[in-house]
Amino acid sequence: MSAIELLDPIGYPTQEDADPVPGLPSLRGKVVTLMENRHKGSGPFMQRLKELFEAQGEVQRAIFCAKPSLSRPAPDDLRTEIIERSHAVITGVGT
Repeated sequence: MSAIELLDPIGYPTQEDADPVPGLPSLRGKVVTLMENRHKGSGPFMQRLKELFEAQGEVQRAIFCAKPSLSRPAPDDLRTEIIERSHAVITGVGT
């Protein structure tokens, strides 16, 4: 019986020199961006999460945005905009 070699097509980036960003102790008074990533179901989930953040009244503002392509990273201009206006970003995955 011959061996079968299985290949994993998913790439795993290595960022050995990158330290994780410290988490925020609270979202109270912060601007939170919710970014839909185009996976099935992520848009409605992020919209609902935005509504819940706004109803709770803890965050200063909740912003919804969507990256243009499922298979590509968010464009530089979108990332720059998010960085400039947000204290925290939540990205969504779907099914």
